[in-house]
Amino acid sequence: MSFGNKIRLIREERRITAKAMADYLDIDLATLNRIENNRTKSIKPQLLIQISEYLKVGVADLLDMGTTLQPSPDENVPNSQHTLTMSDVIRLYEQLLKSKDRIIEVLQRENDALRKK
Repeated sequence: MSFGNKIRLIREERRITAKAMADYLDIDLATLNRIENNRTKSIKPQLLIQISEYLKVGVADLLDMGTTLQPSPDENVPNSQHTLTMSDVIRLYEQLLKSKDRIIEVLQRENDALRKK
C-alpha cells in the first residue's frame, strides 16, 4: 500500500476529517489531498513526523520498506529547511524502535499460534 493510501486509510479509520488533519498540519486541504492521492514527489521530514504524531502511528508504519529520506535540492529554500534537527532524528529513531517492537510482538504471537496448531 502506498504512503498516501496508508495516511488516508488510518485517517478514515480514526474518523478524522481531511479538513481537521490539514488544519492541524497547517497545510491547505489541496496539499493533503495531493499527499493522500500520491500526487506529490516528496514530503518534508518535519511534515512526515507531524503526520505520524497526529495519526498516533510510527513513521515506519507510514513508509514502505526501502523508503529513503533525503532532502531534495531547491534553490528557493534555505539549506536549514533541508536538515533534520537532532530532536527530529531522535524522535524518528524512537518511533522506528516502537514500530519494530510492535512488529516483533505480532510475529511472536503468530509464531506461538502456529506452534499450537
